[in-house]
Amino acid sequence: MKILAAVRHPGPAEAVLPVIKKLRLEGHQVTLLGLNNSSVETKSLGGSVSIFNRNNIEHIDMVDMYDNCDLTEVDSKWTNSLIDKYKPDRILVGCSTQEENKPIRCIENSLIISGYKYSIPTLQIVEMWGCWTSRPKSFYADRFAVSDEFTKKVVLKRGAPEERIKITGNPSFDTFYNCNLNHQVIKKCRFEEKRNFVYIGQVTPDNFTTFEWVLKSLGTNDRVAFAKHPRDLRNYNRLLSQAGDRLFTTNLGNNDLLKQADICLTHSSTMGVKASLLGIPTINFILHDDQVEVRKICGEFPLVLVGGSYKADSLDTFRDLLKQDLVVNQSKLRSSLHIDGMSAIRVVDYLVS
Repeated sequence: MKILAAVRHPGPAEAVLPVIKKLRLEGHQVTLLGLNNSSVETKSLGGSVSIFNRNNIEHIDMVDMYDNCDLTEVDSKWTNSLIDKYKPDRILVGCSTQEENKPIRCIENSLIISGYKYSIPTLQIVEMWGCWTSRPKSFYADRFAVSDEFTKKVVLKRGAPEERIKITGNPSFDTFYNCNLNHQVIKKCRFEEKRNFVYIGQVTPDNFTTFEWVLKSLGTNDRVAFAKHPRDLRNYNRLLSQAGDRLFTTNLGNNDLLKQADICLTHSSTMGVKASLLGIPTINFILHDDQVEVRKICGEFPLVLVGGSYKADSLDTFRDLLKQDLVVNQSKLRSSLHIDGMSAIRVVDYLVS
């Protein structure tokens, strides 16, 4: 079977990656489109290419094949020409971030439209709770592979038809099956008598306020690393200078950086979920404007609900949490997220059926 796949952002690329590997292993012919984030034009739109390069996955960078620089308005003539060229039997797309009620005609959405025109089944992987935002029905894929029950609730509430939705788990989490660093983390904390905090920044949340909370709460022997999101263009130099020698810098990527953490701090990044799956206690900073609709639909931030993290909505709450023994409810978390090493297989089966 011939598959045409496309994804722009790194997070969705991580979810698509195991599916591409499985498809190719089974003998399917996959054409994979990605987008770099190395230029001004692609800084906020791309990033998937770095994931594919890191994993030695054969792909095509859209910049090398698309003459129109406005990648927020991918012309149907171009996606139609891709279908004419590659003649796919299925179309697979990621769920790269878009603003609520401000969808763009990116490569994922444009391929969904072309799939409908050519009667080619389309599948979109929705890897996390808040990544699929409300959009015109013309941007609805024929099938949605969603990570869990919470993601299904959000996608349903935002308009997707229930009959198109299947809970598969997030394929990028398959690697966490049989992986648990909880005992190592506890041992390291006690032995060194200090805590290493890793703060995972994001694009829109108020990192300035919550990172300042962190600086105000560090103990004498505590250290903190600040991981800036690659699409975040804000300047943190003044704030970081306040950390002094309590700030530790590293060239490690976020996944390796997490393994140095005793406690992970973030607003709602998927990296917080990864930390929890590694058994690393995680605190989600949830301010009044963070994940408002997701919390309303689900009853609270999902990772908190399933025992994977703790919620801090004020400096006092954060400080109180740091006085407690923080643990991860691995059993409840893994059950909720369907961590069984089979998510990629379920997505492949759903796609080719």
